[in-house]
Amino acid sequence: MRRIHLFEWADQPWLPTLFRDFITDHLRYASEKLKLFQPICPKLYESLRALGETRVVDLCSGAGGPLPALLLELERSFDSRPQVVLTDRYPNRRAFARIEEQYGGFAGYSGRGGRISCRNEPTSASDVPLALSGFRTLFGALHHFRPPEATRILADAVDKRVGIAAFEVQERSLVSLFNGVLFAFLSSFLLTPRVGRLTAARALLTYLLPLAPLIFMWDGVVSCLRTYSPSELDELTRDLRIDGYSWDIGRLRVPGVFTGYSITYLIGMPTPSEGSGANAPSMA
Repeated sequence: MRRIHLFEWADQPWLPTLFRDFITDHLRYASEKLKLFQPICPKLYESLRALGETRVVDLCSGAGGPLPALLLELERSFDSRPQVVLTDRYPNRRAFARIEEQYGGFAGYSGRGGRISCRNEPTSASDVPLALSGFRTLFGALHHFRPPEATRILADAVDKRVGIAAFEVQERSLVSLFNGVLFAFLSSFLLTPRVGRLTAARALLTYLLPLAPLIFMWDGVVSCLRTYSPSELDELTRDLRIDGYSWDIGRLRVPGVFTGYSITYLIGMPTPSEGSGANAPSMA
């Protein structure tokens, strides 16, 4: 099944916030409650440890994604306590405010002590401000970008000599397509009262005129069709394989009750002597 870059609603700048927040709220809830990304914690920890990094800059964070839950796993399993900055081109400011209230910002971003801060200004993944130093992550986001754009995102990390990691829990397969449609359908109609803020407009566009679930299901299908395979990720980094920067690309199989699923990953790192966090104190 070849990669097909079809139209995705969440990519459109004109999409009303109500629909965009519906999608990102449900994705955050699923990644947190189902712990979809938890199996990659060892790789994330090893990357941070290798660079001596103590800060993660999450790109395309949506409504917060899996990082709040992953922070707990990093601390529990590895005694690792990195700080996190959440960013997005279209920030879900309501969700960001809830996360900062729960975890607290940290000095330099909101002036309070804490674990997570959120950047409410639109942030481009392909030109991250130098002030946002740290190990960059993208969870379920790289497929949103066509190959030239995805390459620019990776090249920006290489040029600025910082680490970057991208993880995807869907893939181009019939099983993944089916699971995506089933999850979007069930999540939309069963979990909406528990996900985000159930406004009158959200209830109307979910249960009486189900535009939000249909948009969510469409984007779920398209996300599967857009997802890069490991060989395609290797192609994206072909011109970025330079001295002093290494790439680790692969697919991690996660067993499950039924079919399980796979996490496709790409991790790029400068050599420790060139990494932005090379001289930072150990997180352990």
